Amino acid sequence: DYYLIAGDDEPEEGQPIGVWGQRHLRHLKRHHKVIYANLLTSGKLPEYLADIDRQAEELFLRLEKQTADAEGITELSKEKVTDLPWKMEDEDRPRILIGVGRDDPIKGFWHLIKAFYLVQKEIPQMRLIIMGDGSFEQAKSLVSELQLEQKVYFPGVRKNPYKYLAASEMFLLSSYTEGFPNVLVEAMILGRPLISTDCRTGPAEILDHGKYGILVPDMGDTEDYSGDTISEKETCFAEKIIEVLKDSERQKELSELERKRAGEFDYDSYVDNLLKLCYNKSL
Repeated sequence: DYYLIAGDDEPEEGQPIGVWGQRHLRHLKRHHKVIYANLLTSGKLPEYLADIDRQAEELFLRLEKQTADAEGITELSKEKVTDLPWKMEDEDRPRILIGVGRDDPIKGFWHLIKAFYLVQKEIPQMRLIIMGDGSFEQAKSLVSELQLEQKVYFPGVRKNPYKYLAASEMFLLSSYTEGFPNVLVEAMILGRPLISTDCRTGPAEILDHGKYGILVPDMGDTEDYSGDTISEKETCFAEKIIEVLKDSERQKELSELERKRAGEFDYDSYVDNLLKLCYNKSL
């Protein structure tokens, strides 16, 4: 479908496709195009339409990659996890925490492991999954030093990480810097209570500065894979985890808040919010 806008408001060179005219075209998302009337007589119409198609397709392909597919994630999360090293059928079954990310210092996994060490001392049935690409040699060495080999699992990369998120009781993010941590939104879609560092960019914006999830202070970027030292901030991280694990009502509250917030990061909501930002009003 094409919409005809009267007048001679041909967009200037470099003006982004999809901004002008959209205030009055609520569904100008995929298949609707704007045509300015003067183009019908200028001879530029075929070239203009081809350019709209190309730029619009590129825009929405990028948006689809950057927004959360709640329905797909939820469906994949229903698969049963069968490769955990713990017996999940026991009456005193393990309770699982999970962190996700590649083996990279920015993810701060030494902080997570040390915090978990304190958590499992308080709640012995706790277990930890650290999922992501890489060898995790330093992290595994720290796990060994703290005698956590039977409680921490490194599954590597998995085609379907969502079933592991669903099998976990809480999602933990220990990074000291992020861009936009998609996995945080994915955990929220699945209603996993989460605790994240208030690191540079990402978590605070996604959680609206703690309104929709728990933020703890950034624990720093100095790598310390020695089991001899546990910092005050790592202890604070552990205490928050324990506090939530012992409070089922708080877990339920966080789960509901996070599911609600996650809905703001799906494709349609992302586009709507982008347009509101452009026009400073609701369409």
